[in-house]
Amino acid sequence: MIVYGASGHSKVIIDIVQSNEQQTVNFIIDDNPQIKELLGFKVLHSFPMDVDNESIVFAVGNNQTRRFLAKKYPLSATKALVHATAVVSQYSEIQGGTVV
Repeated sequence: MIVYGASGHSKVIIDIVQSNEQQTVNFIIDDNPQIKELLGFKVLHSFPMDVDNESIVFAVGNNQTRRFLAKKYPLSATKALVHATAVVSQYSEIQGGTVV
């Protein structure tokens, strides 16, 4: 999974991903070239060429910026993230891009 953003919200997203054994953070992308690492993960500053089948989560707190990024990088593999300890109704429907 690709995490786009390397700040406070990213830490929350990384925690959610790590709570689920079937998911892993492959790398983080951030526009700030001064950020080299976050929670032990290398931070890249552009997308590698081979990310076609990767899931991505936009870990940016600002809603407008998240919307802009989702339009700029329309990767179809965007998943919903649910923390392993979250209580979610069996009758609920959680779609891609949602974070619980």
